[in-house]
Amino acid sequence: MKKAVIYRSRNGSTRRYAEWLAQECGADLFDLGQAQDPDLAPYEAVIYGAPFHMGHLYGARYIRDRWAVLQRKRVFIFSTSAVPPTHALAAAIYRRSLPEPIRRQVRYFPVRGQYFRGKLGRLDYAKTILARLIGVYDIIVHHDSLLFLGIATDQPLSHHHDLSALIKEIRDEEKATPWV
Repeated sequence: MKKAVIYRSRNGSTRRYAEWLAQECGADLFDLGQAQDPDLAPYEAVIYGAPFHMGHLYGARYIRDRWAVLQRKRVFIFSTSAVPPTHALAAAIYRRSLPEPIRRQVRYFPVRGQYFRGKLGRLDYAKTILARLIGVYDIIVHHDSLLFLGIATDQPLSHHHDLSALIKEIRDEEKATPWV
């Protein structure tokens, strides 16, 4: 079975997880920020990873625009965020990013990511100020505390074991179901 890990990364957490997944699952790895759009036809499973950014799954449009091809494959999505994966806000952002018919057919796994204060640019800070002004700031970062949990340290918060459930799901699916 041929697998592809496709990702977008802003601060490195998603890239780190994508590299671990590709190695662990024997998948081809594609960085959408560096490479051309990969041909998905030869793949039976596609694993897409991206961070949450300003209240949305970064690059969710990639999934929506390619859904005609992806819907015939096993699709797994993982998201990284400074918001803890078990927090209701993570689920709300995911629901807002992809339409319900797509969400029904993919398997979703939020994992711990982080933002490095030194990597946030002026545009990121401007977006935060704009979010405060239009009243969606609490939805996006839930009153600073969740976002700043991920900014407070330059120590990596992403760990290989955070992928355990996703890796297990991929392996279980591979064993239980014949892949077309």
